[in-house]
Amino acid sequence: MSLFSFKWFRSTKEKELEQEVKKLNLELSEFQSQVSQKPAGIPQWSRAYKNIYIVNNSVTVVLHNGTTLIKTGSAKETYTHLQTLQTEIDIIEYMATDEVKREIRETKEEVKNMEEMKERVHILENNKDFELKDGAVYLKGIERSLPKLLIERFSKVVSGNSNFGTDREFLALKRFFMWCCLNPDASVADDLYDFLSKGQFRITKHGGFLGYRNVVAVNNSKNKELVSFISNVYTNVKIVWKKNPSNYSIYKAPDGEYIFSKKEGVVGELLGNLKSLYLGLPDMQEMTFTDAHTNTMDIRIGKAVKVSRSECNHNKASCSSGGLHMSNDQFNYSPFGDQGILVMAFPHNVVAIPDNGSKLRVCEYFPIMTLDDNEMKKILGEPDFDTLEIDDGYVLEQLEDLEKKTKENFAMEAKKHTYKIPELAAKEVKTLVESLEEIKKELNKRVTQV
Repeated sequence: MSLFSFKWFRSTKEKELEQEVKKLNLELSEFQSQVSQKPAGIPQWSRAYKNIYIVNNSVTVVLHNGTTLIKTGSAKETYTHLQTLQTEIDIIEYMATDEVKREIRETKEEVKNMEEMKERVHILENNKDFELKDGAVYLKGIERSLPKLLIERFSKVVSGNSNFGTDREFLALKRFFMWCCLNPDASVADDLYDFLSKGQFRITKHGGFLGYRNVVAVNNSKNKELVSFISNVYTNVKIVWKKNPSNYSIYKAPDGEYIFSKKEGVVGELLGNLKSLYLGLPDMQEMTFTDAHTNTMDIRIGKAVKVSRSECNHNKASCSSGGLHMSNDQFNYSPFGDQGILVMAFPHNVVAIPDNGSKLRVCEYFPIMTLDDNEMKKILGEPDFDTLEIDDGYVLEQLEDLEKKTKENFAMEAKKHTYKIPELAAKEVKTLVESLEEIKKELNKRVTQV
């Protein structure tokens, strides 16, 4: 059966607001690098060097300050090119060895990055949600400094945005970091955003993130086709069309195909309301999918897959070991199953970020929908696939007894080490949990409005 693809949803979605036309104004400014007149008292050199000597196949350049530079090989070409250079800087860079040139480039890049970072820090320093201490940037109330990439991203969101406090990306980044801080492994807060950025993962409004993996379809599953249809239609109606799935119903047509409609009186067997069917997927399915490694895991769309954190391998040097795995569209998951699925995880459930940067290990993830081969490689890169609103239901599970579970995880982590690991104070844990609890109020308010 051919499911409704993302491309179909995108091409037929109803647009409520016209897209704003962006005007691109490209201003070209050319600056003269040479000054026609030097200030009085500065020697007026007619050329950038004092002398040039050719000895055998080497060229020696003497600068006006006495510095001597030597370049071996292709003496004639070197001599000719030196005549065209205008400044001592040009000559130094041309005569330098490859290693020196690399060091010059790296130094320039480092200086540039430092200047850019100073500007980003300055933007956040003057903002009520951030504070600067000992050269590090912090979200107020959280005693764990922001990593460099998050500083960069926050500064871009905040800059020139007077209403950034309600900006969806700002909230997503802020909550993402809060979830990171609740992970007992402090390195996660430093490394995870870097890993997700390089892999082009997508972060959701409530601070979770999306990725891919493959699973094995269980042959005797009765409802596999219907499960795939419901999960695909529900996700695309909500995320691409930005419509309420409660307003749609699923039918089984006389020819056996599944269809969905907002209208009544559709010819076929009414199977139920789209939202209710999606929320009921875990109960509808037998073990629809499993893992390729053990063939024992019960993986169902709409139901969190969990393993004990203590059973996971925390070694970053090991890629394929204990824990649940997920990755981006660059990783070849085909040997690990015949069905691609879109999954969601939250930062506090990350166990290890392997050094090779291919996939990460978590102790819990949430299967959202099945994906065909074409969508597996591109759906998270589609601008119309708005992931910021996708995690409403699953986040409530994560908030349940969050303070208690966080303290238990930190205690478990401490037992694994002979040295003292960084801990969050009880007060700070409470502050983080209370901030994340605001998500419940948002969702309850949304339900009331609907």
